[in-house]
Amino acid sequence: MIAISFAPYGKETQYWVRAAQHHGAKTLVITDGQLSSLARHASAHLFVKEGSAFAFRSLTSTICLCQALFIALAYRLELNVEKSREAGGYDD
Repeated sequence: MIAISFAPYGKETQYWVRAAQHHGAKTLVITDGQLSSLARHASAHLFVKEGSAFAFRSLTSTICLCQALFIALAYRLELNVEKSREAGGYDD
């Protein structure tokens, strides 16, 4: 399971991370620090420092991390993605 949450941590996310741990599922938590209530229940954790302005988090770092994880997984699984063909023009 992958869980992403930052302070204040969503109670639903906390519940499901604990439930996953209870059932023996591996959990990856992406959060804002080692003191996160989610980090102690995770099999693995990644910490992200996000910028904020006027109490709004940008989530840019988190999105980049998720994209990097997906690309690494695809590379590891050696997924073959068809190359797009040249359309030769616009379809109306």
